[in-house]
Amino acid sequence: MNKDQIDHIIQCLSGDRLSRYVKVCNGNRKQAIKLYRINLRLSVECFCLICHFEVVLRNAIYRHYAAEKNNPKWLEHAIRAGGMYSSASFEDTQRIVSNAAKRLGRKYSASELVPALDLGFWRHQFKDSLFRAGGKSLLRIFPHKPSSSPRVQYNHTYVFKQLAKINALRNRIAHHEPLCFVRKKAVIDLSDVEKAVLAIYELTRWLGVNKAVIGSEKRYLNKALRRIKRFK
Repeated sequence: MNKDQIDHIIQCLSGDRLSRYVKVCNGNRKQAIKLYRINLRLSVECFCLICHFEVVLRNAIYRHYAAEKNNPKWLEHAIRAGGMYSSASFEDTQRIVSNAAKRLGRKYSASELVPALDLGFWRHQFKDSLFRAGGKSLLRIFPHKPSSSPRVQYNHTYVFKQLAKINALRNRIAHHEPLCFVRKKAVIDLSDVEKAVLAIYELTRWLGVNKAVIGSEKRYLNKALRRIKRFK
């Protein structure tokens, strides 16, 4: 890239947007643009990985309760009188499911309602109150979960916290935040990204999902991480 091309790119993307990249690259605008593009690649790969994981997780949760309740429409029934989420303390859950159903219209299938609920909703199925309301059986979706030890309790709270890392990364991508920096600072730090990615790999193993499902994303994601670390 020559100077005119660099000026044009920075003008189009805005100097403010690239300011942290320029600072990290010690004023080298060409390198800053390169880092910006690698960060975009990292966001793409992370989003692909999260999307695959989200589909696998929500399907596992849905199938578990559909079998437990012997009812493919367990979500709708859960928020009705007598359902497992019918008490006033689950008002948010009721509202989320109800609103999703309304957006779908009068006739919809379970296969349409399940993806209409986001990762945050499925994460909250492991929150203590919802987990208990569901009969404390949801950890059965993880046939390969290790046994707890005095040091680490691999319980629903552990899963809830791991999913929080993944959901936070998903939200950062959705809000177009750079993943390569400490939030709101011109400091390269990939620790939050790596923790979320490791959480996905861990829970995917517990689910017993073949690594081929996320294999290609893992390879390209690791390449993007290595390239960013060279800028430190």
